[in-house]
Order: sequence, then structure tokens, then C-alpha cells
Amino acid sequence: MNTTQFLRGFLATVLLATATHGQSCADFEVAAPGNFSGNTCGEVDDCGLQYDPDVSYSVTIPNDGLWTFSMCGSSDFDTYMAVGTTCCGTDVEVNDDFCGFDSQITAELTAGIYVVTITSYDDGCGDYVLNIREEPKVTRIDNSTKGSLLIYSQVDLRWDASGTLIQDTVLEMTNDLEQDVYVQFYFVNGDDPRDAISAGDPPQVIAEAEPGWNWTDLQLLLTGNQPVYWSASTGLPLGTAPFEILDPDNGNGPGRPTADGGRMLRGFIYAWTVDAYGYPIRWNHLSGSATVVNYATQTAWEYNAWSIQAYRDEDCNAHDSGSTGELNMDGKMYNLVHDMLLIDFYASGSRALSSDAVSVSVDMDLTLHPVSVDFRSNSFGPITTKAKFDIWNENERRFSGTERCITCWDQTLLSDYQAPNHFLIQNLQTDRGKARVDGIQSPACESGCVRRLGNIAGVNGLPGNDATVCSGDAALLGVVSKVLAFEGSSSRVARSGRSVVGMGTQEAFILHDIATSGSTPPPDLCCNTNCDDGNDCTIDTCEPAVGCLYELDDSPASCGDGNVCGAEQCDDGNSISGDGCSASCLFECPCFDAALIADFVGRCQDQEFLGDRGDCSLGHDSEDTGWICVSDGRVPICGGGSGTEPFSLALATTHGCVFNDFICTARDNIDSVPCISVSINAQEYEACRTLMHDAFSN
Repeated sequence: MNTTQFLRGFLATVLLATATHGQSCADFEVAAPGNFSGNTCGEVDDCGLQYDPDVSYSVTIPNDGLWTFSMCGSSDFDTYMAVGTTCCGTDVEVNDDFCGFDSQITAELTAGIYVVTITSYDDGCGDYVLNIREEPKVTRIDNSTKGSLLIYSQVDLRWDASGTLIQDTVLEMTNDLEQDVYVQFYFVNGDDPRDAISAGDPPQVIAEAEPGWNWTDLQLLLTGNQPVYWSASTGLPLGTAPFEILDPDNGNGPGRPTADGGRMLRGFIYAWTVDAYGYPIRWNHLSGSATVVNYATQTAWEYNAWSIQAYRDEDCNAHDSGSTGELNMDGKMYNLVHDMLLIDFYASGSRALSSDAVSVSVDMDLTLHPVSVDFRSNSFGPITTKAKFDIWNENERRFSGTERCITCWDQTLLSDYQAPNHFLIQNLQTDRGKARVDGIQSPACESGCVRRLGNIAGVNGLPGNDATVCSGDAALLGVVSKVLAFEGSSSRVARSGRSVVGMGTQEAFILHDIATSGSTPPPDLCCNTNCDDGNDCTIDTCEPAVGCLYELDDSPASCGDGNVCGAEQCDDGNSISGDGCSASCLFECPCFDAALIADFVGRCQDQEFLGDRGDCSLGHDSEDTGWICVSDGRVPICGGGSGTEPFSLALATTHGCVFNDFICTARDNIDSVPCISVSINAQEYEACRTLMHDAFSN
């Protein structure tokens, strides 16, 4: 810590060159984007937001877009910020603690002038840096870019009547960054739970109970630039848990029975990047795909995993270990998702792909599931929505009425949809068609409700005051595969698949438990625009551009290394006392070079109680009187430069002096004035800062 930095903080007059004073009601007029530093100490309460000193900026936003106003990691007090369209306005948004005790606001704005007001939440003041930036253009979820959250919409395992695996799903994932990253997985059983069925007298179980809509979570570490793959049936070669952990073999084989005497286990997988504590992080370097391989028919088809990019990390400061985490696909934390899905299809029963020699019949296998999901241990249950299909044929004739209730997950051939089924060629009347799919609330899907939204009032707009409501509006995702049946003496089946596309935007969410295992993250863990490696030091080794990886640093603190750690109050990179940070790295009343003090102040500030040195007490400097004000970390006593007492806050307050006051002494004696380092606590340090600022502002 050097003298210039110290005094600059006291004077609170150093701002970036882009700020100019005096724009109407605002203290400063600035143009975005940019960083604007300042200090609220010594200001007045103009707006009455928290009845503390405030500073306001008139900000010119140059274009429409998503704009962020952030003080994350830059302030030394508990900030409170408002953004509005008028003086002291709050009509855009207000925020107290977004990242620790610092404030941040992100809002969709049109080009124009906005007023940002910065104050303290609780009787404080201090330094800050206001960062104003435009966020990347909000994009929707897709399956062609890298992301921080991947969704594999279909995992499908099948066994024949003998228990032989006849279909597997092979999952692939790649981390294309040179750094390691943790990935949090959730495996979900997509089928509904079923009770055991008994018959006869005495009753005998003829169908065992089946788990459903259950999930399990696990975590793995991807190393830098690592591509991996694994079989859903075995978890190998990656060594992760097999998918059948969701419905293991209890004597009758894994999964549940099928109509042909075999067994099946189906569902989906969510995976997102996290730090070592389990908090989601912005990574945007994951990609993935899945290949469904049927060994009985010797066919296979592939689809790309849905990829969702993150704009910022989860606000982990809002959560304690063991509480609820929330991933919001709202265009601010993660990509928005689609409002509706678009499906191009061949009508079920179409023979458009036949040749003169071979007849080929077409069907489509459609998998759909709500994007939003609750993975908490006290989950409110799976989400139910009605998939409403608007269908057009090649002649642009529109058909409505086809619908399907979906709870958690659904995989069905289009030919098996209930009437009116406009996917059938006899109803569609052309070989090709298109459909728009929208997930909506409907009384038709209330039968057998397993989840009452009344239990989750206020979660992302879902109804919470009606315990009879089960279904709701929901964004959907899915994949579709084309099933080709080749007819003739050597009948065969072929498949091809893809993820469906979408239109419009809609919000979605994922609720999850914060892991309780391992170390609890420090309360000031910053997980937004800054990076913290998990220790309490000020120097971090991780890279904000790629996400925060928290690795605890157990090395002991070393005073003088420039890194504030452990019990250190400060660390200015040396082990010399008398410069504001003592040899033991504690705050102190520093000694300043007399010439620098004279240059910054231009006069003595001790005029009221050094009366015996009249010239000095009147504020005349050494050029006029031969006397000069110097600092030695002690409180002057009226009567001369040698009559001093050690610094104390009480004595300083009694005399009305300021932090690190000055002794009026002869210029010839300046070199002999002792520099005494006096350690003080943080409360005294802040009190001294305020007193010094007040004195310099006179």
C-alpha cells in the first residue's frame, strides 16, 4: 500500500476519465460500457433509499440489449443499488446482496439515459467500482454449440425374455478446454411408478412393483481436453454408475416387463458443470451425443445432446450448505429454452420412401419431456403438462385436437397416439407434415395427479395457491427417430434420429440440493464475475473467463507476500511498519512523507489544538513559516512537535483531529521525528478513514 493509493481512497475524488460532474440530478454523467470508480463517504443522502450517503450516475445506454450494472468484488462496504429512468428512480430494479454484500442488476433495456444510485445498506460508506457492460446476445438452447448444461433426452435399454441385453445407449461427452472440470449428473427413470399386482386366493403377486420417476445423482471429473464415452447399461469404460441403478435386478431382471416378455428401462440424463463444492459454474466447453444401438435388429441411431450455455454462475452466496440450488434458464443465468417445438415428419403408414422393388413403411418415435425438473430430496414431484399439437399437411391444411398428457417423460410411436390422431396417413392425407408442440396446463391432465403445485408457491411463476392444480405450462424438449420397416422376404428395420427444433423463448428451471459433503464454502465465495479459489486470500489462481474451480489452498499465510490471508488485515508486499500496514500485516496509523502530505493537503489540519504554534495552526505551510506538518502515527498535543501521545481513537475524537494527524515541527527537525507504528483494529481504521476524509473535504 503506497501513500498515493492511501490518500486517494481518503480524498475520494479519483474517477475514470469517462465520468464528468454535474449532469442534472446525478453526480456524474457517463457513457456505457465502462468501469467507474468512486467513494460514497462524505456524500449526502440525496435519494433516501437507505438514508445513507449516495452517489448517482446518469448513464447513457447506447443500444437496446441486456445490460448489467455490477459492483461484485469491488467494494469495501455493504452496497445497495437502484436503477431507474428518473432521478433516484427504482423502476428498473433494486438490489442489495447479489454477490456477497455487493450489488448487481441485470435488465433488458432500450437505448436511452438511466440513473444508477449507489448507497449503503446499513450505515456505511466506502470505495466501489461500478462495472457497466452489455451481456452477450441472449440465445436459445440448441444442440450444435458447446455449453455448461447438457440434456440427453433419451436413454433406452432393452433385454429379451432370456435376460440378454438387446439394446443399449452409449453416451458421449467432451470437455474441450485444457482445464479440469467437475460434472454433476442426474440419471432419471422416465417411466411412472407401479404398484404390485396380486391375484388369486390366497393372493399371489403376478406383477412386481416398479419404481418410476426416480433419480440418482453422481459426479465425475473431466480432465482437460478429455473426450469420454460410457455404456448406460454398464457405466463402462468411464467407470460411472450404470443406468439400471434406477431399477436394478431384484431377481426378475433389471427394468420393467414389456409386452413381448422382455424388459426395458428408459429415461433421460441432465449434466452440468460445477465447482468442487457442487455449485454450478459457467464453463461453456461441454458437448455431447448419444447413440442408441439395437443388437437384435442390428440398427443404431444417434442424436446430439441439448446444450445450454451459462452467462453467469449460480449465486452461491444465496445458499447455505444443504439448501436448495436453482438453475434458471431465463436468459440471464442460462440460455432461454423454446416456447414450442417444431417437428417435420412422415405420416405414420406412409410409403413415400419405397422403391419399385421394396416397400418401406414409415413411423416416427417421439420422445418429449418438460425441461423444468425438481431434483431436491423433498421434491414436489414430476411436472405434468399437456402436449398440444397443431398439425399441417402438405396442402397447408391445419388439424387440431391431437394431444398427449406428459408427466416427467414420454416415448411413444406417433401411430400409437390417441384419437384424433392426425399423424396417421389416412387422417393427414399427405405423406409429409409438420407439427408445432406446446406444453400447456389442462384439466384433461389432472387425473391421477401426483404433484400439487400448491406445494411450490412462487417457483418461477407456477401456481401455488390451488392445491387441486397438477398440470401447468411447461417448455418441452425431445428427440425424434424415424423407424423404417422394410417389407419382403428379409424384413428389416432401420432408424435415424435427431433432436427436434424449436421456436420462441420460454423460461425453465432446475431445482437441486446443495451438496453437504466435503468442505463448506467460505461465506464470501464469489461465484459471479470474479473468481475465488476457495481460500480466504485476495490473490486467486483460477480464471474467471472459463469458470471458477475452487481448490483449497492450505499453505500458511506469509506476511509480506502481497496476499491477504488468514488473520492478516492487510498485506502490502513488504514487512516494513509505518506505511499503513505493519510488519505483522495489521492495520496501523502510517507515517507519510511530509512532501507528499504538503502536496496533497497544502496545509496543516491540526489548526485548532496546536495553538502555541500559531502560524502552523492557521494552516500556513513551511514555505511561509519554516514549520511543516508531518505525520508520525501519533496524536499531537497542543504545544509542540515533541509533545505527543500514542494514537488512540478516543484521544483523536476528543481533540477533533483526523486519522494520522500532523505534528507542527521545525523543518530542520523533520528527519529526527520518530515514525512510530501503532497497530489498530479494523473498526478504528475505518473510523480514521472517515475522519481523514472529512478533514480533507473541508
